[in-house]
Amino acid sequence: MPPRRAFQDNLLSSSRVLKAGGAGITLLLLLAEGVSGCGPTSARHVPGSSTPPEPSITALGPEFSADVHVNQHELGRSVAPTAFGMHASVYDNALHDPAAPALVRAAGVSLLRWPGGGYSDNYHWATHTLTAFHGGSPGYLAEGSDFGSFVQVLESFGAQAMITVNYGSNQSGDGPGEPLEAAAWVAYANGDPSSAQVLGVDGTGFDWQTVGYWAGVRASAPLAVDDGYNRLRIAHAAPLAIAYWEIGNELFGNGYYASEYELDMHASYDAPRRGLAALSPSTYGRGVVGYAKQMKAVDPSIRVGAVLNTPPMDYSWGPDWNLKVLAEAGNDADFVIVHWYPTGTLRDILDAPRKQVPSIVQEIETTMATCCPARVSAPEIAVTEMGPNSSVGIDSAHAQVTGLFAANGYANLLEHGIVNVDWLELHNGSFLSERNQRLGPAYKGIQLASHLVQSGDTFVTSTSSVPYALQAHAAARSDGSTSLMLVNLASGSVASVNLTFEDGWLPARVERYDYRPSGAAADGQVVGPVDLDPSAVSQLQVDAYSALVLVLHGAG
Repeated sequence: MPPRRAFQDNLLSSSRVLKAGGAGITLLLLLAEGVSGCGPTSARHVPGSSTPPEPSITALGPEFSADVHVNQHELGRSVAPTAFGMHASVYDNALHDPAAPALVRAAGVSLLRWPGGGYSDNYHWATHTLTAFHGGSPGYLAEGSDFGSFVQVLESFGAQAMITVNYGSNQSGDGPGEPLEAAAWVAYANGDPSSAQVLGVDGTGFDWQTVGYWAGVRASAPLAVDDGYNRLRIAHAAPLAIAYWEIGNELFGNGYYASEYELDMHASYDAPRRGLAALSPSTYGRGVVGYAKQMKAVDPSIRVGAVLNTPPMDYSWGPDWNLKVLAEAGNDADFVIVHWYPTGTLRDILDAPRKQVPSIVQEIETTMATCCPARVSAPEIAVTEMGPNSSVGIDSAHAQVTGLFAANGYANLLEHGIVNVDWLELHNGSFLSERNQRLGPAYKGIQLASHLVQSGDTFVTSTSSVPYALQAHAAARSDGSTSLMLVNLASGSVASVNLTFEDGWLPARVERYDYRPSGAAADGQVVGPVDLDPSAVSQLQVDAYSALVLVLHGAG
């Protein structure tokens, strides 16, 4: 069995660490045999199976030439308001650090995911309690991590939220998650205090009362005598308008296959769980439909998401999970969720955005078309956990790799239409440190990506003559300017760039942001904006292990 992600501050984490190979072959066999409920299937290309080897990046020498062309008229995907996200959690001791909101805003982050990966299938929002993990660990809740306090954090950050509801356990801790618990959470967040709409009694006998009851709790001040819900009484009359809601977290790790790390009490832990129907992807898919029905009865405008494996490299965690989940829930899910933790060498991490992101998106869209041919449009895709796999072990001397991966990763994902990308996590050192809010390499990379694009901007076509060494991303910004990101993935080679635009266009004013390493590969700083002579824009230099963003205004 692949080992779990290393524990962070002795806390159980949400995700896996090793991705097994052979994923494409596994999927081809499944498609050739067909999957019940998905209809006819056909074989597809295995990424990399016939791709000729690329030139060695180490053979570039101290300097290499690259031609970059931007077609500013050829529009691609637009950037969603939820694009720049961050994983936050109930075990974060620094969540209320007064320095955090300004730092997060300066990085361009505008969404926080809550309550935290694997914890979401243990966490009960109304009582601010955790069902114990099946290994016996009670988990950990940081001070001020209840949902009422989190709302105050959201508002101090000026951020939206992505909420992951509990699919794995009920409030009593003796059975599966209850859709009404999730529906009541929607009522608290988005409901009208005057609503008399009845929620009802769940399978444990708990009465979730009405939409107005929970919205009224949100809108009221704390009682003189606490009824157990004072932490939720935040005197917030206006609805929070939280739009995105995930149904559970990584349920393919519930024991149905080989891995058993995600709490799922749809079946007992007192007997073997492998292959039990109650833990199957089909059962989860039907659960997504049931949750969506109850939650959207409270607020029809919300978007409900289903958890998938990350194709094509992640099928070993559940070879038929995606197909069977989508066969049940594909017509009802508004978005699907994948987590992305590339592994391998430092070179593999730097290559992952270019090599893996197109395959991830293509596989999901193809699987959706296979399972739900009647659906008019594919669901949105959210990457609600992302970062280099902890097995890579990137030390401080090579931390620039993490920063470049973050910059290039966010840019690639958003360019392929991903509506939300959440780095894991807010305070683990890679983004911010918990003790002193030190800026980690991912902070710098995400900040640089946010200088490239923000909500409402649209990617345009850009090409690099040496994409394995120099990545290029360009966008038409909503203010009328054009932006360009160049990422030099070579550790020992300077890139001399010949930059051209369609129709020979040249800007009248140029701003430049640079992210260069400290020394050879240690994490550097983002510097800018610095005005650049427009006449110099056609010939650029990008240092080794560096990235830059140009913001180009007007026409010269």
